[in-house]
Amino acid sequence: MSQKLVKIQAQKILIALLIRSLVKSQQPLEKININQADLIELQKLTGVGQKKAQDIIDFRTKNGDFKSLEDLGKVSGFGDKTLEKIER
Repeated sequence: MSQKLVKIQAQKILIALLIRSLVKSQQPLEKININQADLIELQKLTGVGQKKAQDIIDFRTKNGDFKSLEDLGKVSGFGDKTLEKIER
């Protein structure tokens, strides 16, 4: 097989893997209960890293359960943009 054909085959495989990865990433995300989720589960939310996840837990521990998703706006570092990302 010529080098050109090998290169084309490699490109086709790479494209197939990329498409497969994109399809998997489009599957519905699991729902996360922000009143029960631990640090790792909270980090699955879009825009939430370790610090924000810990801030959620700290706020929840101090103030009790969240009544709505909008209540996350009361947590330090959660503005409208972060809430929009999570709602999607």
